[in-house]
Amino acid sequence: MRKENIRLIHLVKSLKIGGIEKSTITYSNELVDKIDFVGIFGCKGEFDNSNLLKQKVKRFIPEHCPQNKFYFLKTLKFLIRVIKKNSITHIHYHQRIFIPYILLIKVFCRKVKIIYTHHNFFNDKINYLIYADSIIALNSATKKDIPFFLQKKVRIIPHGIQINHRYSAKKFPPQNIGYVGRFVKEKGLLTLLDAFYSIANKTPKIKLLLIGDGELKNTISEYIIKRKLSDKAILIPPQMNEDSIYDKIDILVLPSNKLEGFGLVLLEAMSRKIPVIVSDFPPLKNFIQDEINGLVFDNNLEEKLISIVTNPTLYSTLVENGYSTVKEKNDLCKIINYYLDLYQTL
Repeated sequence: MRKENIRLIHLVKSLKIGGIEKSTITYSNELVDKIDFVGIFGCKGEFDNSNLLKQKVKRFIPEHCPQNKFYFLKTLKFLIRVIKKNSITHIHYHQRIFIPYILLIKVFCRKVKIIYTHHNFFNDKINYLIYADSIIALNSATKKDIPFFLQKKVRIIPHGIQINHRYSAKKFPPQNIGYVGRFVKEKGLLTLLDAFYSIANKTPKIKLLLIGDGELKNTISEYIIKRKLSDKAILIPPQMNEDSIYDKIDILVLPSNKLEGFGLVLLEAMSRKIPVIVSDFPPLKNFIQDEINGLVFDNNLEEKLISIVTNPTLYSTLVENGYSTVKEKNDLCKIINYYLDLYQTL
């Protein structure tokens, strides 16, 4: 199919602050000038009130809230109407919650091509219900999470990011360890807090910045108060402006132990020459090589934190190699071409 004939709509749960949502906006902004039509379907979120999304990208917001008992049928009807009215040729969905919608859409819109991106590592039976003409995995680890009978449909396309050459490495020694993301159990935040508590007295000038929000916020606040870390561990609300986030951070830690597929925040940090530390969860250690382009911990996060805040050579090595990795593998222009090729060949 010719590029000018591709009419694409992305399906996301909402445009709340998150990696899936941010990457969908980024790709939509890039694609809207290269193909005939790009739209995003999903509930309202913080990104709707930002200037990140180009006006050319059409927004389709469900007319009914999820609490409505007829939400599914009304939303399906609305979505089918959007597809037909805008002559959509490609649907790209990003969460498994849309599987029932996709199965029924194919009944009414048989010619529409379906693309699914497997953003997380689920390891459950719902994966067997995935339906798509083509499936995108972010790396080899998330590809392995796809059922064997769907493997022929899988392409690996990592996240892409705009490479900006204006960033320079932070001064050593680092002052702020940072976490950016949702405050949920699967992100391993309590592991990070335990490790930071262990090194707080050994490195008195180091602070921990936790940027985000979520169901564990009260638990984290209680932890900080109980261990008298209020002047060292600071909670910061979610931020829209990436520079306002990463200007504060000297080291990024992503301690996820479940339901992580890639971690867009890793690219954001590494492209800004900020070293990263990740858990040995498969999708993360698939991208980060220990002591080469980042640090990988199992049960030794405290040890990894001490090493990076006390060793200027290690810090410098991780900064330069991390930046080189992103520049080589995740340049946005290259990734967008992969998407264009996929859409055209379906």
